[in-house]
Amino acid sequence: MWVRKNDMEKAEEEKVNKKIRFKGSIKFGILIFLLIAIIWPVAAIIIGIVGSKNPETADAAMKIGDLPKYIPGFLRLAAMMGIASFVFSAISKPKKRVTTMMCNSCHETKIKDKATQCQCGGTFIDSDNFKWVEDQQQ
Repeated sequence: MWVRKNDMEKAEEEKVNKKIRFKGSIKFGILIFLLIAIIWPVAAIIIGIVGSKNPETADAAMKIGDLPKYIPGFLRLAAMMGIASFVFSAISKPKKRVTTMMCNSCHETKIKDKATQCQCGGTFIDSDNFKWVEDQQQ
């Protein structure tokens, strides 16, 4: 049967969700770091170093032999982008999803809309406020 969650259960669920989002932000930052650390040097070898101040290397494909002297710069760029991606992901609000509403008296469900009154006279509440508990059989 459906029962309402108490405040302690809601707080615990919110804590778990924040931990999951934080871990996801870390994974996203690491992914961006790895992608840039791999793709940027490959692109420099194939199409050249964009924005180079040296006229000899500007818009010219980089030689593979020159790669070691550019690695610190590539890693620095990848680290900055990875950290920025982590920070933006961590502070961004989660996307609103389509929520299901549930009547607090008859437990009828519906997709969230403007109507908050149920046909039975109860009030529709976000279904995240409820949990399923198996009936105690005697």
